[in-house]
Amino acid sequence: MTSQKATRLKEADSISLSSTSGSSEDKATAQHTAPPALNPLAYRVTDACHVMGIGRTSLYELIKKGELKAIRVAGRTLIDAASIRTLIATAPFRQTNR
Repeated sequence: MTSQKATRLKEADSISLSSTSGSSEDKATAQHTAPPALNPLAYRVTDACHVMGIGRTSLYELIKKGELKAIRVAGRTLIDAASIRTLIATAPFRQTNR
């Protein structure tokens, strides 16, 4: 093999290696991109509170009154997303004087 051929092969190898070897951050980002937005079936208590803009006590009161459906799965309380949507959709609107 001539020295020119060997040099070209080395250059080609280094180009292909450098194009595939990004930083570990780049690889992690490429491999673990966020999935498309999905409509969850249920929310954890903290997430349900955040979505609804209420505190934990208010959330548990709504569960106790039967206005929200909750289930226990693997020791975790999950709030049915459909019951949150129904509660919001059927809640009476309050007009403000502004």
